Amino acid sequence: MSQDTWPNGSDGVTEARSPDQRYFEDYLADGLAGTAGRSAPQAVRTIQDLVSRFSQDNLRDDMTILVARVRPGDQDVSIG
Repeated sequence: MSQDTWPNGSDGVTEARSPDQRYFEDYLADGLAGTAGRSAPQAVRTIQDLVSRFSQDNLRDDMTILVARVRPGDQDVSIG
């Protein structure tokens, strides 16, 4: 594995709802898979866009997203 990724988000992400009241949490794994190979900031923007589109910009809570990416042997951590 070339790098480890640690995505984390607040309940505003997982509990975002679609107009027909589905939770984004049920789609989160697919959304995270779509961030493979992206930088940490790009992954954050991608997840934010997915949640916004899923909820049709009708968020009921604040949304906090953190993605940390660490490559073995590196001293630096990329956080988006």
